[in-house]
Amino acid sequence: MTNRICSTARLFIKQSVLRVFTAGLLSLCTLPLLAYGSEFTWVSGPLNHLESWQDSEGHTPDSFEMDSQVFTISDPQNEEAIEADNDWMLSGADTRLIIDTDEDLVFAEETVFTLDGITVEFTENAGGDLVLKGDMAIVNGVEWVYDDAGDVWSFDYRDDGDQALMSDGTSYLLVYNFRSQKDDGSFDLISLHPEEEEVTVLRTLNNFRTRYREDALFSDRGNRIIIGDDVRIIGEHDSYLFTGTIEHRVFDGNSDYEEVEADLNNLIIVARNDGNPRFRNNEEYTQNIVIKGDFTVDMYTEGDIEFNDVRLEVRGDVRMSHTRPAGTDGDSEIDLDESEFIVGGDFTLVLSKKEADGDENIDVDDAHITIGGNLYVYVEQNGEFDLDDALIRVVEGHAVFEASENAIIDFDNGMLIVNGDLSISADHSSEIDFDDSHIHVSGDFSVHFEPGITIDADEFTLRYYGPNDQNIDLSSLMVLHNLEIYKPEGHVALKNNIIASSILFQLGEDASFDDEGNTMQILDLIAMEGSQSLYSLSGTIVLAERTEEEAEKSISFNNNLVASEDEDGVIRFDYKQLGMNAVSFHLFSELPMGETPAEPIATFNLDERNAEASAEVFFENDSPTLTFRQNTSGSGPVEISNLVWYLPGEERDDDDDEVTTDSQVDPELPTEASLNQNYPNPFNPTTVISFEIPQTQQVTLEVYDVNGRLVETLVNEQRSPGSHQVSWDAGHLSSGLYLYKLQAGSTMLTRTMMLVK
Repeated sequence: MTNRICSTARLFIKQSVLRVFTAGLLSLCTLPLLAYGSEFTWVSGPLNHLESWQDSEGHTPDSFEMDSQVFTISDPQNEEAIEADNDWMLSGADTRLIIDTDEDLVFAEETVFTLDGITVEFTENAGGDLVLKGDMAIVNGVEWVYDDAGDVWSFDYRDDGDQALMSDGTSYLLVYNFRSQKDDGSFDLISLHPEEEEVTVLRTLNNFRTRYREDALFSDRGNRIIIGDDVRIIGEHDSYLFTGTIEHRVFDGNSDYEEVEADLNNLIIVARNDGNPRFRNNEEYTQNIVIKGDFTVDMYTEGDIEFNDVRLEVRGDVRMSHTRPAGTDGDSEIDLDESEFIVGGDFTLVLSKKEADGDENIDVDDAHITIGGNLYVYVEQNGEFDLDDALIRVVEGHAVFEASENAIIDFDNGMLIVNGDLSISADHSSEIDFDDSHIHVSGDFSVHFEPGITIDADEFTLRYYGPNDQNIDLSSLMVLHNLEIYKPEGHVALKNNIIASSILFQLGEDASFDDEGNTMQILDLIAMEGSQSLYSLSGTIVLAERTEEEAEKSISFNNNLVASEDEDGVIRFDYKQLGMNAVSFHLFSELPMGETPAEPIATFNLDERNAEASAEVFFENDSPTLTFRQNTSGSGPVEISNLVWYLPGEERDDDDDEVTTDSQVDPELPTEASLNQNYPNPFNPTTVISFEIPQTQQVTLEVYDVNGRLVETLVNEQRSPGSHQVSWDAGHLSSGLYLYKLQAGSTMLTRTMMLVK
């Protein structure tokens, strides 16, 4: 086959040299004739014979390679076949070949058909097959002219034998359909300048269909094929060698990947107008397609691109961009419904819509997507990404989500697993919905939200896992449902205050956690498994008031740490009542397994405002999970601090001062000014702010937004020493983070609070 291709290339070069010499000689002899141009019509005989052509006066052409000639192939007079029995080259400046027949054009084996810098025109009578049994070369910018794509000839060859289609990169062979079938022999797409990057050798305005089996081989030789409609590549896997690019331009209606049994290399899909590419055969899905290189989808169409039930493996990078035109009523999307998508490299999604319509740009309902590289999701200008019950797993790389200009990122019931870092950012006009979703991250998880953004984190579970060191760096605008830290080894650092319904820690012996002095505000429970030596708790834990909804929940937890001796364990902590409501909370030494809750080992109560107490509790479990949880709905918020514990048999510091369990301390006049956390927090729309001052003095209490603008002055007067509280109604304000500042004499104190509507 290689010798065959080399012979073809040498023959083409030889013809080119001869053409240049002949054209120069004839230009001296026929200059007066060329001034008026010549028009010839095929009358009979082989196309490559000069005597088969005549002008209106019966003259034959002197050459097929002169300037300003017109050659017209019309319907034969006597049912004669239109064919060439040897090489045929058409060339010349301003030379045209007019196809005015729907009969087939047949070129014999061992021949070369060359179009060199001419224009090929198809009339409305055209539309037959180009039966190319030999080779063809397209060079020097051949132009194609047609009014209707259906009038362009189709390529159809179903016999065995070797063929080559060659291009110098300035043009390509244009056909309506490409159909080829072989059991023996080869078809090669060849660049005449192999040192350059891939060139477009073949373009079909409609279908590309091949069937190669046994000893046949189709090879694109690293070059490009442009296809306009359906794709069918069937036969034996080893009968195809794709190392270049298939560019699929879908501009009108459905275009199906009916059967693709060969591995493709690079695939580009461009969809416009109402183009609707589909990976299915008629109404049947379940394709299994392998792309060895990169996969690119560029959609600005009223139609969809459908991968339903498809198994698609891309070993390179994937980039999908989808822009939905205005007025489509949400009918255009990338549809990966119930598909299996395996990406070896990076996966990039860019989504937008010309108008907000309440429908997602991409549907991945129940899909499984595995990414070997990085994941980038950019949602812009009204765009919407919806995870929709799907599983996306980023095996090694990181993931980035960005929302801007009224965009929506909805993790809706889906699961995202990232073994690297995860970053989510959004501007104030966008919406992030974590509702009922699960995100597992083995690297750092950072969130950057502008004030004013809409966030829904109801029933959202965030899990940190794996052996890497990790940072929890979440926006103060974000309220988590479940935060889980499952670490066999590695360090986790809390970089700012967080609010969560529940926090569960499961740390292995080589893991550690540091709250770095920050506050963990808990709406339901906090559970810590393992030795206290694994935890650095210099901040505080605040149990917020428990609602009836939270009271109905139960949680199970697996324990795996074993103590070294049989001595009782001990847990010590201080706790303080916040606000006016009485406090009642439980301490468990293990979490309930199943539906029946375990009995608490102790219950703690405070019923006087600002009461404080300390506790020391002993337990016998060798592998406990120590859990704090509010006792009943209506129990007021409580702050837990100075928390330490020792497992049975662990070495402990017994020099601590004796503590009193569940004692109450009478409130005294404060020795310094203090500003307490508002309660409830988050709130909607009212909350209570309390503060203490040691003496009678001028006091101002002001509320600011995150941009530093004064929102409201709550207090501006002299106050007596002791405790004070102010109720604030923020019903007229939008959701977001607010700051409140106390100025008492020379003391200035500031805290934050969150309004969630």
